[in-house]
Amino acid sequence: MRGQHDREVVVGGEAVERGVAGPARRVLERGPARHRDPHDLGGGAAAARPGRDLGGDLGAAGAQPVIDVQHDHARGAGDVDRGVGEDPRVGAARARHADARRRGDGGDSGGDGAADAEDDGGRATTRHRRQDSGPAAHARPARARQLTGCHRGSKFRRPMARNEPPAPPPGPLSRLRRDLAGPRGYQRVDALLSSPDPAAAVAALSPPALFELVTQVGFADCTDLIALATPEQIRGCLDLDLWDRDRPLVDTAQPWLAAVIEAGFEKVGEVWDGLDPELRALVLQRHTRIWDLSLGEEPDESSGLPWYFTPDTFFCVELQGDEDHVRHTRQLLEDLYRADPVLARHSIMAAHSEPASELEETAYRWRSGRLADLGYVDFYEALDLFQPLEPDQVTIGEGTQERPDLIDDEDHAPRALPATIAEQVVSRSFLARALDAVADPAEAERLEGAILIVTNKVLSAARVKPGDLDALRRGAAYATSTVSLGLEIVARGDVERAAATLASVSLTRLHRVGHTIALKLARLARGLAAGAALAGAPAADVVDALVRPRPWLSRVLDDPPGPGVRPFESQADLRRVAEVLSRLTLRVAIAEALGVDLRAVAELPEPRPALDDHARTALVRVVTGGPLSSAPLTGAELTAFRAAGFDGAALRDDAGERAQAAIAGLLDRQGLAAGRDALPALVAGWLADLERTFGGLTGAIDGRFVDGVLVAATRS
Repeated sequence: MRGQHDREVVVGGEAVERGVAGPARRVLERGPARHRDPHDLGGGAAAARPGRDLGGDLGAAGAQPVIDVQHDHARGAGDVDRGVGEDPRVGAARARHADARRRGDGGDSGGDGAADAEDDGGRATTRHRRQDSGPAAHARPARARQLTGCHRGSKFRRPMARNEPPAPPPGPLSRLRRDLAGPRGYQRVDALLSSPDPAAAVAALSPPALFELVTQVGFADCTDLIALATPEQIRGCLDLDLWDRDRPLVDTAQPWLAAVIEAGFEKVGEVWDGLDPELRALVLQRHTRIWDLSLGEEPDESSGLPWYFTPDTFFCVELQGDEDHVRHTRQLLEDLYRADPVLARHSIMAAHSEPASELEETAYRWRSGRLADLGYVDFYEALDLFQPLEPDQVTIGEGTQERPDLIDDEDHAPRALPATIAEQVVSRSFLARALDAVADPAEAERLEGAILIVTNKVLSAARVKPGDLDALRRGAAYATSTVSLGLEIVARGDVERAAATLASVSLTRLHRVGHTIALKLARLARGLAAGAALAGAPAADVVDALVRPRPWLSRVLDDPPGPGVRPFESQADLRRVAEVLSRLTLRVAIAEALGVDLRAVAELPEPRPALDDHARTALVRVVTGGPLSSAPLTGAELTAFRAAGFDGAALRDDAGERAQAAIAGLLDRQGLAAGRDALPALVAGWLADLERTFGGLTGAIDGRFVDGVLVAATRS
């Protein structure tokens, strides 16, 4: 925030600024050197904030806003009121709230956003009564609307009496469950606005959590919530919502800015000053055409679009777009000139003179740096999350754990898990139990931040928009499941060892371990893909899920079975898949030992033989005393099998013994020993299939109506 002396210098030098073009003008547009915008690309910003060019500011939300000069009187009261160790923003807000109450409604009767008196129901309401002029409007303290209650007529009403909030239960898992069991959606917004200090309650939300809440509830019912949000939170929400990869969707900012405009010109000035200068220029460029009257530029009267002449008479702004865009742009410009004329001029000058491509490139760089602190890194950097890492390469106590950012407390943005991610954390059995064993609150907070970063890296690797809540839900499920699997493997299923692992091993490395184990199953599945195409359920579904770009677990193995796929979560998942693949390996080996070219069969059009049809055909011959061959059966062979192999409707006892001996001898001749434990159950299953097919038949058998075996075609 600029001091009064600096403002006079800038305003007094305005004529000098307007005679400068090119890079020198861009520097002047951002004000005096010692008050240069923190996002400036000039030497002052680079020297003050080293490392921005290498990935962005270390703080996820940047510096906190400084209270305006006109509200300095509130700081002393805030220092006394807030107590030792309290956030200065919260104390200052409480001081302004108390100051507004002491004055009462009568002392603010001419203000721009005067608070209404309490209605008959006892609710404190804050409907704005906007005025375009008047000295009282500029003298009114900021955020009075934010601190006096809820919007009249909305569904959010302050209760008459409130109980003291319960003490947080011990353990991070219990706290997460408590938060998830608390109000959600509309009720969460109502609870935040009805808290004893709504400004502090809203400020405690991380930008992703605020964005998730606004997206779920909708802007129409979140006007009061956005009015209480800090400029850093609004900027963080725009970082998530405004960009499609490296392309800004500027129109997406309109509902956010419209909600900020409803909060009054002071809030508009605070939020606008917290945005990147390049983004401010892009927003104005999107729906305006600007003429610099001080340089002799003449507006184009042929367009027929409405104009806005700035109060300093320097610019004529043509308002483009539909009626809503025109109204919002006009109100935005009016509020900016009321809040900070110098900032308004700089924004208009940048929108008028800077090329859009350069603005987009620079704004994207700042946004990428901030999101990198939350895990939204470059695509190729995010792929490191999927590099193979063997479990024996990870050691408890190795000291690779993620460490908290070395930043000041005032710059520390909250990283509380959004509800979407918290739901996935508590549903991961082993990870949840390991987290619950963490007793240190600071360690629990660090782990929550690490989980958020790993989840966002998964989203970056998938190249999805950070603001896509459905993608966030899927990414959170994949990240937490894979981390839980890697943790269970490294800790050998022991919860105490798991807690020690979380304290000393990076979650990224645990994710890599879990992914590596799933990759081993995927490599085995790819070798069985041809046979799996003929194997039927559940083997075909399991292999199809494994051979995807990233291995997944088919839900047919769940209890109860379901459709679709999910990530691997535990060693029990690995055992179920390994069992299916082991049986499939044995089935494929028997078919190939019988001389079947499975790849060629898989390319045949439907109807084509199933994988086990070849083995069942060979068993029919063995039971009737013939060789172990999968050649198609004749009608006579089918009739002989029914007569010689059955005792009534059931197979004879010696049929099973002959079948087991024949298949075991085949595997011995091929030198196949793997998976032999599953052979008795596999052969018994094939014989049961034959018993169901032939047990009820009598007389001559027509092969056209027999399933499960290969039958030679007959010509009429």
